[in-house]
Amino acid sequence: MTAQGEHDDGAETRAITRKRLRQAALELQARRDIATGLHTTDLSLAERAQALGFDQHTAKVLDLLPVIHVAWADGEVQTEERQAILRLLEARNIAIDDPAHVLVSALLERHPGQVYLDETLSILHDLVASNKTRAEVLVDLCYAIAEAHGAQQDPIDPRERETLFAVAEALGDRAQAWVQSKFGER
Repeated sequence: MTAQGEHDDGAETRAITRKRLRQAALELQARRDIATGLHTTDLSLAERAQALGFDQHTAKVLDLLPVIHVAWADGEVQTEERQAILRLLEARNIAIDDPAHVLVSALLERHPGQVYLDETLSILHDLVASNKTRAEVLVDLCYAIAEAHGAQQDPIDPRERETLFAVAEALGDRAQAWVQSKFGER
């Protein structure tokens, strides 16, 4: 404590320290919020999702990235695929003005890039590692999107089929076995 009128040289340093500590707590809370949206307690996964642009509002759609991956497999997202993906958002009660809806719409509008898609699959691989049925659900969603564009004779485009297998491979053994069973390869 300083006497009245004296200058405290350490006051500014302590103020900066308090500001840094508050900022660190806010960043940690943001990662916790993202982890909640991802249905995990693993903050490292939340941090990776955050690095890819996900936040507490958009983390709830990270699991739809494999679906978007499959939709882009043939170089464009067909109307049927887009509508099917938007129906998934509707089924989750995600409104059109929700940041999660905006994110998915943006990814459907322009290809996000292979590195981005691969990084999201890497996060999802780690997420589904502790929840085996989650891998099957993701494969089912991808399969449904691939079917949405298909023709009567061959319901799934070969490029989408290839991407579906690649997505399953990225998600792990359980997803691979599930996709193989979908195509009768078991």
